[in-house]
This record gives sequence, structure tokens and C-alpha cells, in this order.
Amino acid sequence: MKKFGMTLGLFLFSFCVGYGIILHTSDWGPVTRDPAAIRQVYDFSSLTGTELTEAMKKRILAGATVVREHHSLGVELGHFAMAKITGEKTLACQEFATVVLRFEAEGIATSGERPVMEVEGACEFSSDMTKINPIFIPVDKIMAEKPSDGEIQYREGRPVTVRFKNVTEEWPTRWLLTTVRLSHQAEQKELLIDAEEVSHLLGRPMMMSFK
Repeated sequence: MKKFGMTLGLFLFSFCVGYGIILHTSDWGPVTRDPAAIRQVYDFSSLTGTELTEAMKKRILAGATVVREHHSLGVELGHFAMAKITGEKTLACQEFATVVLRFEAEGIATSGERPVMEVEGACEFSSDMTKINPIFIPVDKIMAEKPSDGEIQYREGRPVTVRFKNVTEEWPTRWLLTTVRLSHQAEQKELLIDAEEVSHLLGRPMMMSFK
């Protein structure tokens, strides 16, 4: 009986340790919202004014990557810590609620105007806080729609709003990222990276192909 109790105790101890390791390393574990936990290299809380704005724009685009998930394409951006007006340290996605990505179609124009696609999603950071979670575009669902200007809202998974302008009879399949905007409408906050800055900071075209 004593041997059984020792065995059971050892099993429970091993289980708890193993579970703790899994929870610590798994994406299912709780995501910390403590700005102090972000890597120092991405901590801009000591910067203000123009220096802060330039650092934020560089970090956002330095972490920019096109990712694929099932039948969707997304853009992942860099994340960082910053300081509020009060001096309190915070995170970018705690200050900005939404991300808006603007694309222009390649090789297509209507009356001299390129088709435009705007994609709007929530600003949410990843488990390591160095990335903004990808803003996904449900490519297959869009391609199944009739090509037209207007707004389409997708609520499955991570909600996203897609707006089109100057669309022709067929959906464009190659899109160039031209601007990035982080905003918080309720608090009237906005960080805009315009087309010239995107081109300069990326140093290369960021293309997204629907095919």
C-alpha cells in the first residue's frame, strides 16, 4: 500500500511538471500583456516625437511577412512597446485597435485608375509579442464572389472587412501593398505609413498573389 502511494505521488508530480512545461511552451498558454516582457530591442518607451514615429514605422515593416493559412493569405507585421502620453509603458496593439492594409492591383487599370483593395482587421499581438497577428484575406471566398466595388465583411475566425474600388469584370490576382495604417478611432489615434515610406522601408515590393 505504501509502495502504491509513493508510485501515485510520483505519477502526479511527473504529470504536473509535464503539464507545466506544455502550458509554458504551448500557444494555448495565456498570452502575457505586460509590456515589460517584450524584448528590449523592440521597446521604444524611451522615445518620443519624430524618433518614436520613425522607430514604430521601421519596426512594423521590418516584421512584415506574407503568410498562408488554408485558403487565406495574410500580412504579419512587427510589434513593439511604447509609452503613453502619461509615460506609462504600453504595447502597440493596446494603443491601436485596428490595422488597415491598402493594396493596388498590378497590371490592371480602369480609366487610368488601378483597382484598390483595403483590408481591415483587429490589432492583436502574437504570443511572443514581437509580431502583430496576421490580417488574413479569405482569398477563396473573395474569388467566389462576383467582381464589384463595395465592402465585404467576413466574420468567421478572425473577423475582417475587405473594401474594393475600381474593380473590373475579373478579380485582380496580383496585389501590391502600398500603405499601412494603425488606428484607434474612439481615441482619434493613427499611425500612417504611406506608399513612399512603405517602398523605402521595405526596400522591395511586397506582392500578394491570389493564384
